[in-house]
Amino acid sequence: MNKKHINNGKEVDTELLFKSFNNLATAEEEARICEWLKANDENKKKYLDARGLHEAFLMDAPIELFENRMPESAVKRRSAVKYMLLGLGNAAVVALFCILGLNLISDRYEERFADTMNTISVPAGQRLDYTLSDGTVIKLNAGARLQYPMAFASDRREVHLEGEAYFDVAHNEKQPFVVKTFASDIEVLGTEFNVNADKEAGAFTTSLIEGSVRLSSSLIPGGHIVMHPNEKVTLVKNQMILKKYDASRDIRWMEGVLDIGGLDFGMLMKKLEMAFGVRIIVECEVPSGQVFANAKIRVSDGIDNAFEVIANGADFTYSRDRMNGTIYIR
Repeated sequence: MNKKHINNGKEVDTELLFKSFNNLATAEEEARICEWLKANDENKKKYLDARGLHEAFLMDAPIELFENRMPESAVKRRSAVKYMLLGLGNAAVVALFCILGLNLISDRYEERFADTMNTISVPAGQRLDYTLSDGTVIKLNAGARLQYPMAFASDRREVHLEGEAYFDVAHNEKQPFVVKTFASDIEVLGTEFNVNADKEAGAFTTSLIEGSVRLSSSLIPGGHIVMHPNEKVTLVKNQMILKKYDASRDIRWMEGVLDIGGLDFGMLMKKLEMAFGVRIIVECEVPSGQVFANAKIRVSDGIDNAFEVIANGADFTYSRDRMNGTIYIR
């Protein structure tokens, strides 16, 4: 690890960052760090990396280096080591990190936090943009659920997805990015694609905007597909079907536009529930087959406008209970 991070002649190194983390830096040194952080995003990333190592050290440092006993829990270990570090001089803190070895700390940090998962769940009627630590941008649609590790393993970046999301993956050929769903593992190096994985409905699609991805079926071992831009894979009776497709259609939801072309009535109602955060109860025999070959709905126009559009392609009436947000289809 390179200890020195220099910007415009003002040096901020790992020693100074550790000093700040342990509340030992002077006001002048803290100001220098703040100025360094404002300079560029690379400095911010270096700061977060150093902070992560520091936090991992507080959790994992063997307490016998300080005391001749083991604490009863990781929480006590962290507290004990933290107060011990606060009592040490700056040189002693750096020396201790050198004794343990920064590479060893980094490895232990990756091992521990690669197995610790964070979860993001997006409520119906909402969307969320999120950026992972590697720079990968993920846009989550309503109802989506994303699980990702606190730190990626050294050999791969792996996340788990339920629902719909758009990925703009930061390129790293030494650390492939994998999106795991109930139907397929999607492996990429750096690309843009959209995924919709609805296990309950048995529905799965992936459309590729840029780059390339490799799909490995979770339902049929050994099967895989390599996708290219403007191609779409759809799960049909446990088979992955590849076809040419205008991939931009599948990311219109990021602009608040629902592409409802090709959906049957049941899937259409589910899409409306997620987009508008309502509950829809169907009390009549629903039309079979797709409702529209090609149609779009803008979410900002409201649910009533959506049903006016849909009524042009299907024969039904609806009523709305404004007290509980339920819509009845009759």
